[in-house]
Amino acid sequence: MTTAAARTIFLDGHRGVREELVAASGTSIKPGMLIRRTSANEANVHNVSGGNGPALLAVEDEYQYSHPSGGVDQTYTAGTPVFCEYVMPGALRYVLLKASENVAVGDLLISDGAGLFIKTTGTPTRQYCQVEEASNTGSNQLIKARFF
Repeated sequence: MTTAAARTIFLDGHRGVREELVAASGTSIKPGMLIRRTSANEANVHNVSGGNGPALLAVEDEYQYSHPSGGVDQTYTAGTPVFCEYVMPGALRYVLLKASENVAVGDLLISDGAGLFIKTTGTPTRQYCQVEEASNTGSNQLIKARFF
């Protein structure tokens, strides 16, 4: 599965609470990334590796879906609207896995501290989801994961 093959982050399960935030200064956010709300009420990448926080996932702009800049290949940059979802437990979504991360079905994913997902090691504060498809590729890619 490559990023270009996915058409949407949403795969299965109830849609969670949807938000539209503005991307914080100096940030670059792609659909499938784990994000956090800043004290200025802006969107930024989740910045603590293995850290805690709600399962707030950047999603594609459904209004720009057919537009070349829309869909899962879209990049939200500083000052642009970021569409995101508080993911419901049990929902199946595409998440953006860090490059060269070797995962198998059943592995648990945590934040890498830069908005991407990585396989858990040790005892992290927050595990967000469980891998539904194996992967080991040299670039960031969307993979299927089920949220807790």
